[in-house]
Amino acid sequence: MHVQIVSFTLGNLSEDDYIDSAHDVVADFSAQGGLLAKLWLERRQDGTYGTVYFWRDKESMERFKASGLFEGNNSELHNVTSQESAVLKNLTRQTQPELEVLS
Repeated sequence: MHVQIVSFTLGNLSEDDYIDSAHDVVADFSAQGGLLAKLWLERRQDGTYGTVYFWRDKESMERFKASGLFEGNNSELHNVTSQESAVLKNLTRQTQPELEVLS
């Protein structure tokens, strides 16, 4: 499993426009091969938004990064950063008291 954390600002988009456009593509994200889950984030106090992706494997994440859905390929979003990490499975399995990420 791989985790990808993406953050960005909206540039000239209003929050309402961003959320409206996000609603238009949620099915496209759900159909993305290898995507286990996507969390949508907001930090209104500094205008930063983001996502946390849970990918089945690194190859799925790399295919996504080359797609038009990846935030880094959207010219309307600014200051896009992406941090990617493999998951330490043995430790993660032991620290899931409420949310089972790995079975």
